[in-house]
Amino acid sequence: MKLLTAATAVLLLGAACTSAHSTAKPASTTTSAPTTTSTPTTTTTVATSTTRPRSTTTTLAPLRPRPCCSTTPGGPLRVSFTGLTAGQHIPNDGRAVDFTVTFTNGTSTNYAAVSPVVATAHSDVRPGPTGEADGRLQRYNRSSGAWEDLPLSEGEGMDFMYTGDEAAFPLPPGHSVSVQYRISLTRDDGPGTLPIDGLASKTSDHSDIGNIDVPVVVTSG
Repeated sequence: MKLLTAATAVLLLGAACTSAHSTAKPASTTTSAPTTTSTPTTTTTVATSTTRPRSTTTTLAPLRPRPCCSTTPGGPLRVSFTGLTAGQHIPNDGRAVDFTVTFTNGTSTNYAAVSPVVATAHSDVRPGPTGEADGRLQRYNRSSGAWEDLPLSEGEGMDFMYTGDEAAFPLPPGHSVSVQYRISLTRDDGPGTLPIDGLASKTSDHSDIGNIDVPVVVTSG
């Protein structure tokens, strides 16, 4: 009985040792758990991306309003340029560039008096609040055989619509009338894009009944 008791004691001691080893192993796994506390550091990098879109809004420039005209002909009368095309380079050294503006009536309406109007629109070729080009614009008078000076820029109002009254002509259906012009620019202009507007003005009330815009490029001559 004593031997059995001793053997039993040995078995009990061995079981106690194995149980001690088995309970110690889970403790080692708990030491790795704190590594999950490092993940909140990733949330601080997200905030840096929110400042980037703000810089793009400062690069937008406001567009200057235009009193009239588009590169697509508008109005019942058709206005077209010959000798001057969109994107054509014009030097700012005073050299004259000749061109012709043609007014065509493709409607069934008889226009008793049409005033031909040509003027440069506001642009960035000359610094200043008005954006008016500096130079010379002339219209050829077939009756006198002389070149007549005209205001180059449209200015701030709509007075430029009256500049063609002296050259007004009747324009019945199916007819066209061509008017010769020439333009020269100075060193105060450019470089930049200069829109040149051609308009058919109804002489009786100076309403716009046809228009076209031809943007040219001013270069250093």
